[in-house]
Amino acid sequence: MRATMALAALLLVGTASGCASWTVKSERVAAVSLDQYRTFAWSQPAGTVTIDPLIEQRVRDQVTRDLGRRGIVPAAAGAAPDFLVDYRMTTGALYQTIVQPQLFAAPGASGGSYVAPLPSSATYTYDDARLSLAFIDARSGRVFWHGFASYATDRPAEAVPHRAEQAVNKILRKYG
Repeated sequence: MRATMALAALLLVGTASGCASWTVKSERVAAVSLDQYRTFAWSQPAGTVTIDPLIEQRVRDQVTRDLGRRGIVPAAAGAAPDFLVDYRMTTGALYQTIVQPQLFAAPGASGGSYVAPLPSSATYTYDDARLSLAFIDARSGRVFWHGFASYATDRPAEAVPHRAEQAVNKILRKYG
């Protein structure tokens, strides 16, 4: 059920997280009925994702729990799943430039010409952790649902396992 695309993670700062906030979004293919998906498998074997093993374990456990509450279970050994779950986690610095146009302009030195002032701008750097989940139809290989959660803060990012669980939970609330 769920599309499995990028699971990029939003596991961030434990101490400075009070001023940070989650951004959670999802998108689905409208023509696909989500009710047709009852079993899933992982798109890659455990240990092949390049994230901390504890975080990977927690992400997989939380996805399994959240999907299980919806009646979606791992496919039996040797059985073909209805969909594959893919996930990615990334952390790193992001940059945002904000341009503030000037609301006034002064006449030019010659009196008749008009010279607009240059806009002022500021570039901010912040850390972001992002977890993305994609659900891929096992028969067609096409993504039918994708969700991500990101967590931004002004402190350096660190991979925190409990944030991975929170991210999965917040993402999968958007499923359906």
